[in-house]
Amino acid sequence: MAFGKSYCNRKGQRPKISEDVPKLFTNLIIRCWDVKAENRPTANELFEKKSLKTDQIKINPKTMQTHPQAIYTSRLLNFKSLPKLNIINFN
Repeated sequence: MAFGKSYCNRKGQRPKISEDVPKLFTNLIIRCWDVKAENRPTANELFEKKSLKTDQIKINPKTMQTHPQAIYTSRLLNFKSLPKLNIINFN
C-alpha cells in the first residue's frame, strides 16, 4: 500500500507513462488506475492481453540501448585458476 501511495498524490495523479511504452500497455495501465473498480480490467482480461502475439507490440529500436560492458556473443571462459576438484568416495 505504501508503494502505491508514494506514486499517487492526494489528487489521484499518477506517474507519467514513458512514450516508449507500447500503446497496448499504456491503455491497460490507465484502465488499471481507474478509481472505479468496475472499470478496471479483470484478471482474465489481463491474462488474455498478456497472451497476445508479440508481433502486435511495436518496439521502438531507438529506445533500446546496449550496455557497454555487456557481452552479447558466446565466449570461452578460463577455468584454469579454479582449485582442483576433490572427489570424495563414500564406498
